[in-house]
Amino acid sequence: MSSTALQPQTSKIASRKPSGTVTFLFSDIEGSTQLLHRLGDKYAQALEEQRVIIRAAFQQFEGYEIDTAGDAFFVAFSRAQDGMSATIAAFVAFPPHREH
Repeated sequence: MSSTALQPQTSKIASRKPSGTVTFLFSDIEGSTQLLHRLGDKYAQALEEQRVIIRAAFQQFEGYEIDTAGDAFFVAFSRAQDGMSATIAAFVAFPPHREH
C-alpha cells in the first residue's frame, strides 16, 4: 500500500476532522471475492460505481474519509445520527441486487 493510500481523502469528503466524541463507520461489500470471480473484468466498473455512491452519501452528511482499501471504507462523523443517515442514504442509492 502506498503512503498516499493512508491519507484521508479530504478533497472528496469533509475537509475537517471531527473532534470530541465521534462515530466511526466501516463498510465492506459482503461476498466481494465471489463477486470479483463472477464479474471478472466488469468488477472494476462495479467497484467504481460503489465508491461514487458511498462517497456521495458520506459527503452529504459531512463524513470524513479516514481510509479506503479495495471495497472497504473507514469514515468518521461528528454525530452518530449523521453516520446512520449516511448509511441509509448509501443503502437506498444502490440499485436493486439481481442474481444472474
